[in-house]
Amino acid sequence: IVKLLLGRKDINPDFSDNHGRTPLSWAARLCHHEVVKLLLERKDVTPDMSGPFGITPLVTAAKHGSHRVVRLLLQRKDADPNTADDTGLTPLRWAAGRGDHSVVKLLLEREDHDRAHHYGQTPLTSAASAGSDRAAKPLLGCQKVNPNITDKTSKTALSWAARRGHDGLVKILLGRGDVNPDIPNYDGQTAFWWATSSRNKLAVNLLEARQPANGSKFTEVAPLGHGLNMKEL
Repeated sequence: IVKLLLGRKDINPDFSDNHGRTPLSWAARLCHHEVVKLLLERKDVTPDMSGPFGITPLVTAAKHGSHRVVRLLLQRKDADPNTADDTGLTPLRWAAGRGDHSVVKLLLEREDHDRAHHYGQTPLTSAASAGSDRAAKPLLGCQKVNPNITDKTSKTALSWAARRGHDGLVKILLGRGDVNPDIPNYDGQTAFWWATSSRNKLAVNLLEARQPANGSKFTEVAPLGHGLNMKEL
């Protein structure tokens, strides 16, 4: 039916409904990749037309985890993967927050890897706070990604992983030689502090193995009063 309708000269494929959504936006939202493919074959279809809340078809596809729709949209050079919605979230930020590694890998080929949204979270810090090893791995595999960027709470991806108790992610992050485990937040709290405050023995051991605890670390965590802190230090 869509193919027949697109064959009519009096059909505007970019026409928006009362909700501000185009046919492409609806097809992307519902993960109808065959319809998306048909629409994108038309040069007069605008792949970046935003709808409600500034959401583009690519943002929609990434948000809903449609790998095939994301791939089709990225084949159009006029589809900008760095366009964010009204909350400042890009397609990559949505995919990383969902832990969708396949969509993350696709978007890494074209998107600004370290672009932060309103709260300063990059795709990597989003993946870390969500505890998504699968989304973090392709991000960390891209050398253009800076793992030491802090968000507006002044936490790094490593601090988020340590705070949330994501041991596997702490290990993956420490596998990058350029990850600095000693970046403090505004209150002077490092990833080591977050690991000890959450009584996360494995994360403490991983961080201590990367950089043996010294007097400054003892001073940092001693006020917490946990038995774990004293034993590990």
